[in-house]
Amino acid sequence: MQNKKYLDNICDILLLIGICLYIFIFTKQSFFLFDHFALTAYDMGIFDQAVWLISHGHSAFVTVRGMHLMADHFSAILYLLAPLYWLWDNPKILLIVQTISLGIGALPVYLIAKQRLSSSIIALLFGFAYLLYPSLQWTNTFDFHPEVLITSVLISIFYFLYNKKWFWYFLFLVFTSLSKETAGFTIAMIGIYALFLNKRIGIATIGLGIISICIAFSTIHYFNHGEPSAYISYYANYGDNLKSIIIDILKHPIVIFDRLQNDSCRIFILNLLQPVVFLHLLPLIFFF
Repeated sequence: MQNKKYLDNICDILLLIGICLYIFIFTKQSFFLFDHFALTAYDMGIFDQAVWLISHGHSAFVTVRGMHLMADHFSAILYLLAPLYWLWDNPKILLIVQTISLGIGALPVYLIAKQRLSSSIIALLFGFAYLLYPSLQWTNTFDFHPEVLITSVLISIFYFLYNKKWFWYFLFLVFTSLSKETAGFTIAMIGIYALFLNKRIGIATIGLGIISICIAFSTIHYFNHGEPSAYISYYANYGDNLKSIIIDILKHPIVIFDRLQNDSCRIFILNLLQPVVFLHLLPLIFFF
């Protein structure tokens, strides 16, 4: 028992070192890219200007997009970040926050794996695998995006779900809803998963996801002078508004599958799944 506790402490320390190294390396890399003009107005400039305006008490009208921040995306989370500009009025503060938020995601990964597998060593491997995941690192160095900040939040939500820490579970879900207008769909999907663990919590989570979607798109509609999100046009093949798009996709799921059969989609899916040896597909074994 004492040896196990000693091993657990060693693994805890190694994970902390790994997280600190990740944050140091990718903060330095993000700063390097910023200083060498490798970051762009789309999207670093958009969110920097928005946060700066909010921090100074101005309307968040972003000149790069030619519209209010909330008419473009439901990025309410940026209002929570604005006070950071009072401490350091520099776009690099956003890069620091983004890197820290991604780095600490290894902690809930480690805790979940440790709890489910009863092995600190294997859990540590999962934590390191998270930090070494190429898509995570690429995301970290691709400008700044508010939805990236909820990566570790989403993983933590599953930790709270497994441990029935409902206050933190719903608090993190609400925080997730502030990141982007599409976050509500993610919350609803978490709710479907939660149904198998706790029916009441699952229903409440799905309800929260639906409410989040309604609030987000209504906000965009308001700030966009009564017009829907400009990104609705990306789904014009399925309908001309959110409701018709969702209904059409639910009615014709095979059509969606067929559209994924072109070369560009196949390459995208391959690049997304291969770094973790296609483990994403493992759940399909239970359905087929």
